[in-house]
Amino acid sequence: MALPRVLFVDDDENRKHEFEKHIKSLCEEIVWANTAIKGIELLRENEFDLIFLDHDMGLGLNGLDVTCCLYRSKNVRATIVIHTINIPASFSMEKVLLDMGMNALRISFCKEDFFEVVKQLIRDSL
Repeated sequence: MALPRVLFVDDDENRKHEFEKHIKSLCEEIVWANTAIKGIELLRENEFDLIFLDHDMGLGLNGLDVTCCLYRSKNVRATIVIHTINIPASFSMEKVLLDMGMNALRISFCKEDFFEVVKQLIRDSL
């Protein structure tokens, strides 16, 4: 079975390195977008099996803006994981995605077992 292509949209370099350290061997490729705008561009040009979205992305657009782009495209078949520390803000992202029939879930990046949950999610997607 082919390994998944993953898009990781997050502006935090440390989270990016942690994610790659724990998950890289389970993926065909991890593409990182450090801004919402870059995430939107990558989604328009590529297909991914899993998309990890942060909500709070510094100045400018945020994860909800990426979610709205996903909503408008309607051709995204990836599982979308909202991986934010800001859990209250992630509810609106999850609602938009679920309302349009997408496979979406929230996982707190602060959860002790975050990477174990993500590893199982990747294994289940194979």
